[in-house]
Amino acid sequence: MRGPFHLRIPGTSANLGPGFDAAGLALGLYNEVMVTPTPSAEIIVEVSGEGGGQVDPHHNLIVDAYRRTFARLHKAVPGVRMACINRIPFARGIGSSSAAIVAGIAAAHMVSGQPLSTREAISLATAMDGHPDNVLPAILGGICLGCQDRHARVYWHKIAPPEGLQATLLIPDYALATAKARQVMPDSYSRADAVYNLSHYGLAVAAFMSGKLDLLKEALKDRMHEPYRLPLMPGMAELREMALEAGALAAPVSGAGSTVLVLSDQAIDTAPLIEWAASQDISLRTLALPIVAQGVHLIDDKETEMVVWP
Repeated sequence: MRGPFHLRIPGTSANLGPGFDAAGLALGLYNEVMVTPTPSAEIIVEVSGEGGGQVDPHHNLIVDAYRRTFARLHKAVPGVRMACINRIPFARGIGSSSAAIVAGIAAAHMVSGQPLSTREAISLATAMDGHPDNVLPAILGGICLGCQDRHARVYWHKIAPPEGLQATLLIPDYALATAKARQVMPDSYSRADAVYNLSHYGLAVAAFMSGKLDLLKEALKDRMHEPYRLPLMPGMAELREMALEAGALAAPVSGAGSTVLVLSDQAIDTAPLIEWAASQDISLRTLALPIVAQGVHLIDDKETEMVVWP
């Protein structure tokens, strides 16, 4: 595609309780990138919105992913201007990094004439992100389950969002870097904890596939990462319990945190949660969002949406 084009990439919530590094879903919170090929070899990135003053226009994940895609294709890297509107907060566990990676790969895919298969795009994105759970829903949408074999080949399955399932994000005013969130996790686990997570993950998959949402309250409990990460997230354990008492089906840590993902089949009144957080000197933002069936997609000048990879 030689002319300008417009990409929209959803935010994601990964791990999904017991699905550490293995499961994620796509959220109706989008970063947008307007891509214009240029005759020069220069890659120009302009960022507004979230992280607008923090992103190096020459060294960032979008540029890195764009360059790596052309390297994978064994092609010279053409010049391009990318005007980014970021709505996904940084370092909150809502997939800002995976959205940037997928945006760069999708931009290169379109500029170079759409040469990447779905598998190739997923392989490259997973190699950059380290795990498939965030990039799969950013590429494909829906609820995605993924794993890798010993050769780093990715296997995945996409589940359509169950009817009636809603998401509300509880986003505190402090960041939690993924590297820091990983450092606090142990190097090994007891057999009891391993069995606990395996059994709960299996039940969670069954709940999402069958639409038996009442199972999620138990199925999305975790012993692998949340007990170690919640102490790094002041106030969020209490807010999670308040959300469950208000009728939520489940409230796992979103990604590596600091956000909590509240899943429900009814609207959740977040005003008491915001009020309580303020009493603890935490500024809490809440976002009620759909779980979306589409991943990265193109928007034409008539606002028609077309998926980049089916």
